[in-house]
Amino acid sequence: MKQFLKFTFAAAFGIVLSFFLLFGLIAIIASGTETKEVKIDKPHILKLKLEGTLQDRVAENPFDIYGDVLGGTPSNIGLNELLANIKKAENDENIS
Repeated sequence: MKQFLKFTFAAAFGIVLSFFLLFGLIAIIASGTETKEVKIDKPHILKLKLEGTLQDRVAENPFDIYGDVLGGTPSNIGLNELLANIKKAENDENIS
């Protein structure tokens, strides 16, 4: 009977521990995918460096941020995203 209780509690502890570790890993991955808005203090000139493929629309890939870190190829750029960023730069008084 002692062996049974010992193994039951060990299994339950292992399940609870793995749940917390899995939850922590998901939280770390989710917090790393945040995008932050860049603030520009003084006037700058907008310079576009277009690498990769320019497509009409590109589905958002959450693992794209790891491409540069892992030495992957440049991500595909959507024309809609490019035009939206140019429009933001056009309305920003710090970018000429």
